Amino acid sequence: MNSSKESSHEDRRKKIRKVIERVKEALNLSNKDYVVVEFPIRYKERSIDIVALDNEGHNMVIRIKPSITLSKEEIEDLVEASLALDAIPIMVSEDESLYDNIVYEREGIYVLNERTLENICLRPTELIALYRKGDLYVSLNSKAFKELKTLKKYTLSDLSFRTGISRRTLFDYEREDSIISIDVAEKLVDVLGEEVVKTINLKIMRREFIRKISKIRMNRNRSSKLSTLNKKLRILIKDRNVESIHHLRKSAPDFIIKDEERSFETIVDATMRKYTLREVIKKIIETVKITDLISGKTNIIVNQERSRVLIDELSTQININKLDIVKINE
Repeated sequence: MNSSKESSHEDRRKKIRKVIERVKEALNLSNKDYVVVEFPIRYKERSIDIVALDNEGHNMVIRIKPSITLSKEEIEDLVEASLALDAIPIMVSEDESLYDNIVYEREGIYVLNERTLENICLRPTELIALYRKGDLYVSLNSKAFKELKTLKKYTLSDLSFRTGISRRTLFDYEREDSIISIDVAEKLVDVLGEEVVKTINLKIMRREFIRKISKIRMNRNRSSKLSTLNKKLRILIKDRNVESIHHLRKSAPDFIIKDEERSFETIVDATMRKYTLREVIKKIIETVKITDLISGKTNIIVNQERSRVLIDELSTQININKLDIVKINE
């Protein structure tokens, strides 16, 4: 029985490693800078596997899993990190229920298989659809909509009659790119042509993510408020122009801070007793990888009694000058 379980775990690990390598290959070929985050040490306890950035602002925070299930904490960390880093929260899985070239929206997270991610990153003309609440959606190209309407000399009333879509909705389509159902897309393509529809891409996914999260946060706001922050964090951010603070529960940094000038800082709380010294050092090293990627600063909160041994151990593995170490008395 134990042998069978070990074999199953090893097969799962191999599958995950294979997917990670293919995701890394797609990121390399699409000229994205990225880091692989290897904390917590146990893979199943993590919420984030890869953080990727590019010059066009198509940033991604990625979780890779064999199944499509995400815990509440994984979802919250993916959302918080994406808000902090102006990114898109993505889960890549080889679950057989995921179809190629379909992005599934689940609780603000975009779930897709590795082939779909490759197409999004490397093949911009490939048609990708979004699956949301039981229906498939694509993107409307408002520029093409206006040009084709003018070329064919249609008024909005003409289009409304020919497509069965209300004038008000068509007016909105003319003003800005929109997400439209496949049924609506087919009606518009029949009248105006294929150019009116375009693929779901990273820019659209980011826009839709912000819209979705904004609605959710009208009812509940998980971002830390200055008035509710713990004492240690209050000391660290005192007198700083902080725009937002994002708390991560299952990743290397404990907090990501964004200031009013869009600069980033990460924070590791090294006072937590649940981690051994070895784990704290690994946590800090992995946080520094993220901080270097985003050109930010790493802050370490540590108690006085632990600071000396922690600094000694860290100095043998990373450039200690990269860290802003804040010592506190507990």
